[in-house]
Amino acid sequence: MRVELPPPRQETLRPQDVSRRTPVRTARPGPVPGKTPFERVCVELMASERAVQTVILRLQSGRQLSPGQLLEAQMAVYHNLQRVEFLSKCLQAAQSTLQQLRQG
Repeated sequence: MRVELPPPRQETLRPQDVSRRTPVRTARPGPVPGKTPFERVCVELMASERAVQTVILRLQSGRQLSPGQLLEAQMAVYHNLQRVEFLSKCLQAAQSTLQQLRQG
């Protein structure tokens, strides 16, 4: 069973606005044309982070979420953490390689 977070909205949500809206389930956005793979990963990470923030706003506004939605939010946070760790390791490796090239 796959549960998806609602897509992130572009506008800033206030807690009183969140309780009136119902989530819309859509497929994950496709790749962004004209961007590097690193930029695409960053865009996806930010979109996922906005979705997690939307869930947090809903919880703060007093809205009850189902156990499935809470589990979905937990999975999204864990997935985001894995992405950030991976990006951090990639950047550290790139920085190390650049330093070696400068010295050599």
